[in-house]
Amino acid sequence: MTTRPSMRAAAERLWELVPGWTRARDEAASGLLRGLVDTLGVGLDAARDDALRLLDDMFVDTCDPRLVPLIADLVGVSIDPAIPIARQRHQAKYALHLRRRKGTVAQLETLGWQTTGFRTRVREAPSAQRTVRDPSRSARVSGAPPPAIGATAADISGRIPAGKLEILLDVAWPVRRAQAELTRVGPDVHAVDPARPVGLRRADGSPIFLRDDPGALVGRGLAIEIDLIGADLARLGPLTPRFMSLPGGAPVYVPDRTIAIDPERGRVAGPTAPMPGIRAYRRYRLHFWEPLGGEAVRGAPAPQGDGVFTFAGDGGLDPLTDPQGVRLRVGFEGERSTPVPTARERLLIVREQGYARRRERVIPFVLLPPGRALRDDAPAADQGLLLDEPGLSSLFSIEDRWGWDRFRDLRLVPELGREPPPDDTVEVDVERGRFRVGPAHEREPLRVRYHRPYDVAAVKRRGEDALRRSLPLGRSATLVFRDTAPGSTEVSST
Repeated sequence: MTTRPSMRAAAERLWELVPGWTRARDEAASGLLRGLVDTLGVGLDAARDDALRLLDDMFVDTCDPRLVPLIADLVGVSIDPAIPIARQRHQAKYALHLRRRKGTVAQLETLGWQTTGFRTRVREAPSAQRTVRDPSRSARVSGAPPPAIGATAADISGRIPAGKLEILLDVAWPVRRAQAELTRVGPDVHAVDPARPVGLRRADGSPIFLRDDPGALVGRGLAIEIDLIGADLARLGPLTPRFMSLPGGAPVYVPDRTIAIDPERGRVAGPTAPMPGIRAYRRYRLHFWEPLGGEAVRGAPAPQGDGVFTFAGDGGLDPLTDPQGVRLRVGFEGERSTPVPTARERLLIVREQGYARRRERVIPFVLLPPGRALRDDAPAADQGLLLDEPGLSSLFSIEDRWGWDRFRDLRLVPELGREPPPDDTVEVDVERGRFRVGPAHEREPLRVRYHRPYDVAAVKRRGEDALRRSLPLGRSATLVFRDTAPGSTEVSST
């Protein structure tokens, strides 16, 4: 969203002001005048953009992200820089609106989403007692006061308190669209992973439970898509989705013209076949949102001086990770000092320069699976995924302000050297989350994109603290963080 109008370039408008005969003579000659006009136009465009940017900065929806905390401070709100910029803008925009409604259901539910990104619902037990809007407890303008005034305060819905509030938060993870051929784990049941449950999710990362409505979640373009392959599935026609518990061991009965889905385990079962032999030939392909252990981060790097920057905006030396939050470590093919990764680490191998003698184009990097060490008995290219420099940008990148890769050459190093690299090269220390550029780019506005582990525990703590501070006076609450991952549902009460 922007307030800037669509305008032609200044150079084009200036060139139209030059007399026609002068333009013709310049085009027939060297074109020097057109070049000078184009140069002036670049400066005028920059000045115009700065002036129009001031219009954008007047509104929290369109201002520069760096101004959001300043605007929020004007209305007395402290913005957490760890939350995404969209929720930061929402928090600043609706600060006064929510402050007037502090302690209400709407305020608590909105605050839970703002601070965590989790879908939040507030419940309270209904009271059989009369409401405070009952005439016997209403304020009187004249006449004698009521014989007794209730000692309890009204709760946030207008009824007399009957117990604790219950605040349900559906834990959301970063997700990506995945596709899997299901594996048979029972007579009729097929699973994404036979060894462990896989909770299916919505596009916003929130979990799907058995009690949810399958009609709004299953189908083309929705959270869950199922391709029916083989046997009699093609002849059955459209099947009605139904959420059911599918343990996988014992046989289950699925009604005719029904497809059963267990979203909490990642399992599917078709309608019970009249002949057991048909079951062995049924296959299913599932399209779903896969939760990730890492989150993508975009922003400005933190300068450390002498051309050194950290990927983290706060200057922290945090190691880079893959999209699953698995830490990256760097090794070099042919060297004996290649590190041995743990189960939560993976090697990014720089191939030997000797391979450059081949005529085919050399792919310089190899990404090994998590926990796998580099073997000496085989080339690195045969042990993992080959990555060229554009492919490496799926893990991290250093970009200009327009979002393009800024440097032609990227050099992975175990530690940043004392001498700056050439101007067209950037050195990256993956294990410490920092990089170094040449003197020509020390003051250039750069943008970075990388992954870091998703700290769900910190998000839960942040949301719990914010919600407890906003509870109505005299009330207590039970917070329930619901998730489909095994053992992840947590209950906290005061």
